[in-house]
Amino acid sequence: MMKRFQQVIAPCLYAAILVFGMTGCKYDVAEPPYNKPLVSNGTPVITQVSPTSATPGVNTITIQGQNFAAYPDSNFVYFGQTKSDVISYTSTSITVRRPNLVTAGCTIVIAPGNAITPAKSATQYAVTPVMEKYGNFVGNLQLSVVAVDKKDNLYAVLTASKKVVRIYPDGRRDTVGTILRDVTDARVGPDGYLYLIGLTSKYVQGINLNVTPSPGVVSQYKTLAPQMRCGDFDTSGYFYAGGAITADLQIAKPGFASVTKSGLHPAEDIAAVRVFNGYLYVAGRATNKPTKIWRHSISPGGVLGAAELVAAFDSTSFSARTVKSLTFSTDGKMFIGTDSPDPLLVADISSLPASLDLFYKGILPSSIKHMNWGMGNYLYMITNDPLANPAQDWNVYKVNIGSTGTR
Repeated sequence: MMKRFQQVIAPCLYAAILVFGMTGCKYDVAEPPYNKPLVSNGTPVITQVSPTSATPGVNTITIQGQNFAAYPDSNFVYFGQTKSDVISYTSTSITVRRPNLVTAGCTIVIAPGNAITPAKSATQYAVTPVMEKYGNFVGNLQLSVVAVDKKDNLYAVLTASKKVVRIYPDGRRDTVGTILRDVTDARVGPDGYLYLIGLTSKYVQGINLNVTPSPGVVSQYKTLAPQMRCGDFDTSGYFYAGGAITADLQIAKPGFASVTKSGLHPAEDIAAVRVFNGYLYVAGRATNKPTKIWRHSISPGGVLGAAELVAAFDSTSFSARTVKSLTFSTDGKMFIGTDSPDPLLVADISSLPASLDLFYKGILPSSIKHMNWGMGNYLYMITNDPLANPAQDWNVYKVNIGSTGTR
């Protein structure tokens, strides 16, 4: 009897539940987007592009127009077939980074996500080259530092042989000397000597460049404490050097007659120092802290003023980076070489503390080991990322910054 009841009642019950589910309730789910009509703010239009071409030094490009998407991830900007990073956007203006592209002319295309028809530039947009390999160095030949003299001759130190090679602007090359110890920084001094400083030695090594051909004689100056890695001269010939923690920032009198500790950076590992426009700039980091860049006014006799904060890496996406080199363009831009992908940073120091930004993102090779400015608009840099790719070539690149620099 029970079995017969189940056979009769169960199907009826299931049918009643099904009917109730179809008529008595409804799932609370969003309507599929493909059932909705496309909502558009209108056809996007490009009315102006600034600057009118991407010449050397142009780091960002601003596109003016109408009906661009005014919300994240909805503006796609292409220079020809190359996509560019969007930095900022409104419905009438989009700023993008310089594309990794060289072309005599391409069409700029903006494809807002809410538009059926993309916007296209009325004229072709030119993007000129900004970088080239320099010096014809053999692949995987490790290089330590580079420096440039007033004749635009480039000097590079070969790490293994310790030879100092000179590259003339016409491509000729010779060897000016062989140094005695490894080096981490190089400067052509006001006396025409090439000065080299290394972290593993207390010696500053010097080569006389005033004689042609160079005699290759290396002088040593026993004036700095051990663990100094970087240095620079002021216009009076005072030499400022920095290095490992506890070494402090040191000041050597002209001719390295004597040296004293400044007492200004006793607890910082100093990665780079640079003299610019009457100030000494110091990039250093305390233990387990991100880098900060300070500056000190320089008074006669090598007297340094109090520290003023120029830029701080903490609370930025660059906090884990290690600074390798520091230099300046004559128009007041600070350029910072680091050990990371997209290695070159830039800061406008007209207002302090300055904010940091990437320069030539996606264009330069990874990891700057050392850099120095040459004559004119060219920054020379050694790039290599041995941890990521040990077989990668060590190259000197000649990078057109679009403005003159300080050596």
